[in-house]
Amino acid sequence: MGAKVKRQKSLVIEIKGGQPGGPDEAVIFYGQLDRPTVVRCTIRSTTNYECKGDCIEYRVTGRALSSWSEGEDSRSGKDVSHRQVWDLSVNHPKPGRIAAGSYQASFDAILSPTFPSTSETKGGRVTYLVEAKDLNVVKFQRIWYSATSLPPPSIGPIMTVGSCAGVWRDTLPYSIIIPAGTLFLGQLVPVTIRLGPLLANSPKAGQQIRLIGLKLQLKQYAHLATNSGDSTEVRKRVVVNLALVHWPKHAVREDRDTVLVQLPTLPDLAPTTETSVYSVRHSLNLAVGIGMNDMAGVMKAKVKVDITGPRPPAEYPIAPQVQGKLEAIDEVK
Repeated sequence: MGAKVKRQKSLVIEIKGGQPGGPDEAVIFYGQLDRPTVVRCTIRSTTNYECKGDCIEYRVTGRALSSWSEGEDSRSGKDVSHRQVWDLSVNHPKPGRIAAGSYQASFDAILSPTFPSTSETKGGRVTYLVEAKDLNVVKFQRIWYSATSLPPPSIGPIMTVGSCAGVWRDTLPYSIIIPAGTLFLGQLVPVTIRLGPLLANSPKAGQQIRLIGLKLQLKQYAHLATNSGDSTEVRKRVVVNLALVHWPKHAVREDRDTVLVQLPTLPDLAPTTETSVYSVRHSLNLAVGIGMNDMAGVMKAKVKVDITGPRPPAEYPIAPQVQGKLEAIDEVK
């Protein structure tokens, strides 16, 4: 009597395309406005014995998830933004049985540039999974999808012109300038602060104005909701925190200067996201120290900004030349 053959069964997922560099060594697939993103996948199933099962299913799923606690109660929500499902062709010696052998299928999953990017925050996330399963084996592989709202290079530089201005204490006009209202992950952002001149009818007219300090924060707000929307939660996190206690002496003029702010990338900074159960929004908060001849004070401002993914680095190594001023700024009392 021969030795009993050990039963063996395997289910393997292979993903091609994309680029390395994602969190936890995941592959990144970039979404662009002028083309869909193709995720090339291969599913391999091998069994050396006839097993139970009707089919081997494989799918690509994108979903937004939220989860948090309210006292002793748990709250959660799920929004499936994308799902493609296929069945792997197998041999059936009889109903409900899959014949021993090797089975393979290759397929392309299409991700639209309108799909939300992969993101993770406390209590919420957007994930994309390639999954394969039969009766008692389930395998999945995660992919990072980074969609961008930046226009393709063929359009050329986009000039977003617009003045953002305010008057501090009914005396001092100011403006804050950044490249655009939409910034991208990993961008080095120049933030320019301009003060004055003092209003002609101001009792401070004629005094010298100077920048004496700055506190700048990029805040991230994760909005969580149940599917019914009857319960919500907001989680706030400071992802950039820059402070200048004494203004550097390199400025050509004491009433204006530019500081460079390095934005983080995934997973430290999540892109702006909108789904029914999980949304991410951002604001740039500034507290500017201002000095005059006979007084000093702090001007506070809050600017809403959108964060998008970058262009694929292999195809577009040069950052887009987008210039202009923020469209809205509100003084924080």
